Formats: sequence, C-alpha cells, structure tokens
Amino acid sequence: LTAIVVLSMVLTPIVGIIFKRFTQAKTKVSLENIDIADGLSGSVLMIGFGRFGQVTSQLLLARGVDVTIIDNNTDMIRNAEKFGFKIYY
Repeated sequence: LTAIVVLSMVLTPIVGIIFKRFTQAKTKVSLENIDIADGLSGSVLMIGFGRFGQVTSQLLLARGVDVTIIDNNTDMIRNAEKFGFKIYY
C-alpha cells in the first residue's frame, strides 16, 4: 500500500507536466485587433486586468488618473473593449 501511494505521488506531477505541454501546443492565440504595448505613457501602469485590476482601474479613472493597462489574456482584452477599456497586449 505504501508503494502505491509513493508511486502515485511521484507520477502525478509528471503526468500533469506532460498534459500541460500537450494542451498548450494545440492552443494558438490570435492577436487580431489587439494592440501591442509600445511607447505608451500614463501616470499608472497596471499589469493584469483581472478582478482586482478592474476594480482598481475604475477607482483610479474615477479620480482622473491616466491609467495604462497591459494584459496577456486576449479574451480579456477583447471583452474589456466592449465596455470601453483600452488594454494592450
């Protein structure tokens, strides 16, 4: 029984790494209609537009602060554009 537990503990991370490599290789990100962050200026540079980034950027914008936002999730960038946010990749 102990050998089975040890074997499963050793193999689980290896299987996870192999699975991650196979799933990432098939996924291609489209950068169509996505602006690359280059030569930007602003008072605040926010990296990431998750829940915390969304709330924080709204508070800063309400105070009139110039915010530049960068995110690496193209789906998040496209969805945020629907609500008037300009986010760069």
